[in-house]
Amino acid sequence: MQRKTDDPRSIHFHANRIHRTNGLWYFETREGDNVGPFYSKEEAGRELSRFIAEAGSEMSDQNSIP
Repeated sequence: MQRKTDDPRSIHFHANRIHRTNGLWYFETREGDNVGPFYSKEEAGRELSRFIAEAGSEMSDQNSIP
């Protein structure tokens, strides 16, 4: 997914967005924010997928406004 402010020539990798700190799991946004904690890597992955889907939905809504 690309934001309007993203450089179209840049490449964004989603690898390593989920990490463990002090026994709890977090995911990191493009902006560098850590979201969590979650008790399992799977839970963090589900929430990351939900976060990405919601961000995409918000972008679609903004693009449909005349």
